[in-house]
Amino acid sequence: MKNLNFTFTAVALIGLATGCAHSPPMIEGDNAPNSHILIAYDLGHTHYRFKARALQRRAEISSWRDDQVLEKKVISLDQYRQFADRVYELVRSHPNEEINEDCRTPYKISLEAQKKEVSVSGCRSEKNNETVGQVIKEGEFLFYK
Repeated sequence: MKNLNFTFTAVALIGLATGCAHSPPMIEGDNAPNSHILIAYDLGHTHYRFKARALQRRAEISSWRDDQVLEKKVISLDQYRQFADRVYELVRSHPNEEINEDCRTPYKISLEAQKKEVSVSGCRSEKNNETVGQVIKEGEFLFYK
């Protein structure tokens, strides 16, 4: 019986700890409209941007290379919210990094909702920036869902 109580207590504490570690989403309920996500990054001499903007019942996404629109698409608010949650987790957990003049792969990721903006920037070639690349790919994947 002691082992069962210990196991239950341990599971409860782990659940409590992981529940507290996950912050509430920045976009929830009715505050999705008029929010937006911007991902900007350079590869060599080419500047890329991914933009997502929530409207009342849908969201619009667009992909840019330099100053040209490559693609535009309408997605559901649910897809937008899921991606916004992923972006928010990255921005919240990833440190801002100093971008030195030798960086050929700078990035900036920002999320704005309810007049509150959070962002992170750095150099993609630095260590531990795999997550940035994953979020960029997730944004691109929204065009093909």
